[in-house]
Amino acid sequence: MSRNIPEDKKKLQYLKYGVFLFISLTIVIRIATYIIYLNYSSDTICNYGISFGIILPTFLFWITWIIIMSFVLYLIIKNIKNSLKLTIAYTLILTGGLNNIIDRLIYGCVIDYIRIVPWNVFNLADTLIFIGAVIVLYSNFSKK
Repeated sequence: MSRNIPEDKKKLQYLKYGVFLFISLTIVIRIATYIIYLNYSSDTICNYGISFGIILPTFLFWITWIIIMSFVLYLIIKNIKNSLKLTIAYTLILTGGLNNIIDRLIYGCVIDYIRIVPWNVFNLADTLIFIGAVIVLYSNFSKK
């Protein structure tokens, strides 16, 4: 037997999940980054660029970041009552993006500290962005 939840309650419920996820993951990322940077700073990389170390002029970086994060926020609002999966995916992307910006504001760069292969270093925020993007792609391809 399925429960029919009114659309407004469903939207509010998904919003609560998204906010809880955002706050929880942000706390975990902030604590992890602080502990790693404080105790293992020699093992961290200070990434001044965007993905793959690409450097953008400061003005272009901030304009691009604002546009992308605004679009992700729009997607969260648009999908919040329709899909918990997409709400979670976009929340992961937004959380990762905002935590990378917090790194930039605190440290002047994004602190990368996870190295799986010698040529790439990333952090937990990047991982959230990646997982969110994979969920969005899977969601879009699984509908067909």
